Amino acid sequence: VAASLAYLMLHQRDAVGLVLHDTRLRQMIPARANTKHLLHLIRTLEQTKPGGETSLAPIWHDLAAHHFRRRGMVIIISDCFDDLERLLKALRHFRHRRHEVILFHILAREEIDFPFHRLTQFRNLESLGDQMLVDPYQVRRDYLERFESFCRELREQAGHMRIDYHRLCTDEPVERALGIYLSQRQRPR
Repeated sequence: VAASLAYLMLHQRDAVGLVLHDTRLRQMIPARANTKHLLHLIRTLEQTKPGGETSLAPIWHDLAAHHFRRRGMVIIISDCFDDLERLLKALRHFRHRRHEVILFHILAREEIDFPFHRLTQFRNLESLGDQMLVDPYQVRRDYLERFESFCRELREQAGHMRIDYHRLCTDEPVERALGIYLSQRQRPR
């Protein structure tokens, strides 16, 4: 999604940068508007390995306060799994700095549907060794209620801040994200 969006933006002669982080900034490539820059972005994305735990809100505050000085478009591609109140404050910080924000909330189908029926071993992908054996029937209702509440609150609060929120599933084609981005660019502001 990130590489495809970068391609489209550069094709429109917009400058594109890239920030990758977990609990700290791992990679920050300043925005440029030339075609060679796309290769650098793609190589960086290809070489990036998922890391440990993430902490979204503090990094986003830091980016809004110290790194993104010029007003622009900020496209966030994330699962958004962080403390919701802190996350919303960080998003508000981008808007306070007058950035246009598009939030792609990326989720796996299993997170959305919770399709498990037998005892299932769940592993925390961000913290190795953290795992739990769970009876899905005992947790399904509570999980789905909390998950939907989190997503609904994130979507509603993003809307109040005039942040374009779009939920994407990892099993959906990349073209969906591109269509969303292009329709955003067509809309008068």
